Amino acid sequence: MNTRSLITRLEKDRGPITACHLLSTRSYEKHRRQLLDWDQGSRPQRRIALGPDFTLLFESRATVWMRIQEELRWVQTPPSPNCLSDLLSEYNRLISSPGEPRGCLFMDSADGLRTKKYLTNSSITELGLKLRLNGRSYRAVAMNGQKNLIEPVTYIRFADQGQQSPGPNQLEWRLPVPESKALPIDLTETLMRRPRRRQQHQSVA
Repeated sequence: MNTRSLITRLEKDRGPITACHLLSTRSYEKHRRQLLDWDQGSRPQRRIALGPDFTLLFESRATVWMRIQEELRWVQTPPSPNCLSDLLSEYNRLISSPGEPRGCLFMDSADGLRTKKYLTNSSITELGLKLRLNGRSYRAVAMNGQKNLIEPVTYIRFADQGQQSPGPNQLEWRLPVPESKALPIDLTETLMRRPRRRQQHQSVA
């Protein structure tokens, strides 16, 4: 299996990453350089700066798989069942499902006062992050904890709010001031793409 076909398969399938989708340490190292190049090359189309304080990185099934494989490089070999289970549970939350894009919101403000306010008093609701895609509206909801709070890195999902009046595909937010930004065409196509039915695959030794 070559690197490109591996990425294509991961992107087209659906469902959570399981142990059978993972490469052995030896096989991953063989493909790692090309996989990292692909991951870095795809980030510009998946990453959107939200004003001066936040960056949103949309995740895909392949990028989540990469996160898991990278984490496994730093744990004992082979990983304990509990360690592997915890990693899969943590990162599988970021896999988008049809009609529910997911990603990581990074708080990277250079303003110390705003940073302190965000971390102590602000929520994703106050941020007012919305996605408008193909005539539908989606509202960002935090997946970290129970209070919808902004954290240095916040896992978010976009909950479908239903049909809206026709308009551009874009992101909207309110903090620190109300703004909007058009979605890149490649990202729009990725978010609208429906994955094929899940298939089981054997680990590559």
